[in-house]
Amino acid sequence: MLAGSLVSAAACGFPVFCLVCPIGLTIASVIALYRFVGFNELTLSLVVFPAVIVLELVVLRKWCHRFCPVGALLSLISSFGSKMTRPRVDHDRCLRAESEPCTACASVCPEHIDPVADLGRRPLSECTRCGRCADACPHDAISFTKRGLALRRNESARKAADA
Repeated sequence: MLAGSLVSAAACGFPVFCLVCPIGLTIASVIALYRFVGFNELTLSLVVFPAVIVLELVVLRKWCHRFCPVGALLSLISSFGSKMTRPRVDHDRCLRAESEPCTACASVCPEHIDPVADLGRRPLSECTRCGRCADACPHDAISFTKRGLALRRNESARKAADA
């Protein structure tokens, strides 16, 4: 996707992907709003651009995850940093190790990653490290490690509950 967007931008003289990209559409919406307020130019773009943004971000969530060249560039950069913070599953605490059908972590992941099953097969650059999987785990089996230090997401919540 990144190579295709660079070639199309070089051929057309402008970033073509910005015609459907939420970032480009946001800027176009701001410009349309400015033209409406400043010059009293009411155009259809004032309604269409925000509608396409909402459609892409709410209904067609695959754009940012699969097709966005900015996301492709960021995933290349994040592959270098993914070694620093990564989710770890303690299989001794995980209910699935005991053959129980717990999918609490997988059901809350916005990227549809199952930390117990997928991390061996899917690249860690797809994980946004939001920590929802660690927060949802009923047995605190998921933690994030950073340079050898275990960072439990629920640790501060447990300390507050104990106090």
